[in-house]
Amino acid sequence: MYKSLGLTDSQIAFFTTLVMWPWTLKPLWGPLLEMFKTKKHFVVITEFIGGVAFGVLALTLPLEGFLQYSLVMFVIIAFNSVTHDIAADGAYSTS
Repeated sequence: MYKSLGLTDSQIAFFTTLVMWPWTLKPLWGPLLEMFKTKKHFVVITEFIGGVAFGVLALTLPLEGFLQYSLVMFVIIAFNSVTHDIAADGAYSTS
């Protein structure tokens, strides 16, 4: 997608590595989530946030600063995805 929008391969590689940070921090994020609400609560909330975030991401592409906006949305989606993964695994293992 970024290639078709005019970015070079090195720019794409650099910026998309930022999206992997939430997955790197997952072992630290999991215990923090355990302190708040229920796992099922987080599953429902993250599914809603994910849908909204993808919609907003689609709306950022025609904008002038699409790169910054879309990268921010991808990082939000990545944190949301990690949170959903932790909560869904926890809800599955306890039921």
